[in-house]
Amino acid sequence: MRRPPAANSIPPRDGTPAAPGQETPVPGPFARTVSNCCLALLMIPVALLTWFWFEVWHSDHVTAERERAATRSVAVQAHEASDRATRALNSARPTAPDAVIAVIARHTEAPLVTYDPARRTYTAVASWTADYTSESFSLNGDGYNQVERCFTLVFQRPGGTVWAVRSAERHDRLCSSGTDIAYDVTLIRSRIEGVPLADLTRTELARAVGSTRGHLPNLLRTVRRSPDTVVVTVLVRTDPGGTPVEQCYGITSHVDATVGRAVNQVISVPLATC
Repeated sequence: MRRPPAANSIPPRDGTPAAPGQETPVPGPFARTVSNCCLALLMIPVALLTWFWFEVWHSDHVTAERERAATRSVAVQAHEASDRATRALNSARPTAPDAVIAVIARHTEAPLVTYDPARRTYTAVASWTADYTSESFSLNGDGYNQVERCFTLVFQRPGGTVWAVRSAERHDRLCSSGTDIAYDVTLIRSRIEGVPLADLTRTELARAVGSTRGHLPNLLRTVRRSPDTVVVTVLVRTDPGGTPVEQCYGITSHVDATVGRAVNQVISVPLATC
């Protein structure tokens, strides 16, 4: 007589159904634990990749929003500066070109301010900046960045009554020219500051204004003296990309003895012509 198969026998591997009365083996506790651990180990990389993707997306999104906010801040700065200059012009009502340029330069801090007598317009070229932090997904932490935009501000009196201004953002070499000229003017002022007026001879002044970081040397135009003041006019020049850009500046060295000792105060302002 044929004996029935044992209850714990292994079923055939050829896909044939188990014989009647044959039970399918149930995994034991150890096998179930191993299966759960393997599933957990497979889920860990998936979770890490999902988290990493989200962090990168979030960092880029936050950084882009901060950059847009900084760009808006720069535009607001340019608008506020042009408004201040316009209000000052309408309040002071200067008529001489040098006086108008002085007002515009004081309120916009533009290194380039030119006068077009044919159109009776004054054009200022200036840059404004705003800082922002980039949220970087790295061990180094956040980084600091800066947005810089260059604007052209055109001042005019339509009908000869009230001053008005129109502005436009620009992206050409004239903006870098303004940066070069501002650097040269600051360098000239630092060379003159602290030098006794008696030592500010024309030769010394020519040496102070002549050497710059640009390819075109600056030109000393005039020197005027008084007992406590030396006023020079300088044609500051630069040539980005081979296109010369010039701006006339008046630089004044004044002895101020009210602070207890003779100290040279050097101021500079753009002029219409040299």
